[in-house]
Amino acid sequence: MLPPISELNNGITFYVENLTYSVHYLFNLDNRPDGLKIDYDVYLNKLNKNLQREFCWTLKQQQELIISMLYKRPIPSIAIASTLYTEMVIDGKQRLISIRNYITNKFSIALFGVSYYYKDLPFTYQRYLQRYTLNAYYYDMDKFIGARIYNKDDWRNKEQDLINWYNYLNFAGTPHNQADKHETTH
Repeated sequence: MLPPISELNNGITFYVENLTYSVHYLFNLDNRPDGLKIDYDVYLNKLNKNLQREFCWTLKQQQELIISMLYKRPIPSIAIASTLYTEMVIDGKQRLISIRNYITNKFSIALFGVSYYYKDLPFTYQRYLQRYTLNAYYYDMDKFIGARIYNKDDWRNKEQDLINWYNYLNFAGTPHNQADKHETTH
């Protein structure tokens, strides 16, 4: 006999909210007066390495993402863990860096046979991309523990949550690369 559904555990020991982020909001974070930053790598003291793999998308993959956004195709959700000063990217680094690269004119896309850098797009297209919203799974680490994380011991205790979440999101299907999987001892 199966246990009640309420007793099933997905390996995630914290509450994750569903939010939406606009591109404009996400990429203005570095200029916010409160100093909030986006951490794309998420360094893990416990493992002495980054949670995230290096940026590896090809130019074609980056271009396809931007074109998909313009054509209103669904984009997979991102996953963000938040602390007092940092939004940590748990899933979505390749997508977010690709969007940032495009809006900072690092590459162009072809639309109807014409190549456009972001700065060359008509204003309505720029505005559309700025207002484009990404669905996000959001884990407010400070809210969950009921207090701000101020010392290294508190942070080490939360690293395992981030590792579990990352592995759940990235290795429940086809793995990126086995070297990217984070192994820990409990």
